[in-house]
Amino acid sequence: MTLKECWDKACRDGLDDVRRFMRDMKRSGLKRKMRYYKGRSFWTGPAIVTDDLQAVLSATKVKCQWDNMGLEWVVYPCQSIEIAPQLLRD
Repeated sequence: MTLKECWDKACRDGLDDVRRFMRDMKRSGLKRKMRYYKGRSFWTGPAIVTDDLQAVLSATKVKCQWDNMGLEWVVYPCQSIEIAPQLLRD
């Protein structure tokens, strides 16, 4: 999935935190580090890969989570663009 597809899905589904995160990263100059990411617990969406965790967190007010991948951090909003399969069950 491309970042454009992430943006379009977030707009279509009303995912304000995802859109805000993407806008904030673009405004802060971190857009070039953004990519599509599949994280833990069925999370999917835009993420920033960086070695400076605080630079990303201070660039947005959206609640974020992060994973450490060796020497770099993957930072992404708590809101996912996909619904976890366990939430679809009755």
